[in-house]
Amino acid sequence: HVPEVDPHYVFRKEQVLQLLYAAATNSRAWLYGDYGTGKTTLIQQVAAVLKQPVMRINLDENLDTDELIGKTELTVNAEGVQITQFREGTLPTYMVKPYWIIGDEYDASNSNVGYALQAVIENKGVLRIMADGGREVRKVVNLASIITQTTFTEPSTHPHDANRLRNSCWPSPRNAGR
Repeated sequence: HVPEVDPHYVFRKEQVLQLLYAAATNSRAWLYGDYGTGKTTLIQQVAAVLKQPVMRINLDENLDTDELIGKTELTVNAEGVQITQFREGTLPTYMVKPYWIIGDEYDASNSNVGYALQAVIENKGVLRIMADGGREVRKVVNLASIITQTTFTEPSTHPHDANRLRNSCWPSPRNAGR
């Protein structure tokens, strides 16, 4: 959906330009800062002014890959026969629409979710869904992938390392909000 414009929101030129650059070049953006500094609000307000639909995915520890990517389920078809069918999750559903996808609070996500997002970001917007026969979902043009996180961590060798994700994104304004 397109967010509602907040007439009292004060934009910071540098952060807006960086975000617009990421959107215009169909690239990825990474914003970090303390809780309540306006990372998500910045994205939503820029989108509101541009009348750009956004999908915010809360990457907290309760989100799992079944909800994010999808899962195979047993269902009953019209003839009453039980079949297995893949139910698509939030990420592939919105990757094929001209939405800005906000992966909010990446550092709070569990490792499986982080790994799934990392694969999309490092693979230039291609998601391979093995549970659906290896189907590839490619992001549409005009889809900006925007990650927010609260902590700025030092590099590690862990595959769910926030710096590894950050290094494959641009720009990275420190305090994105008002």
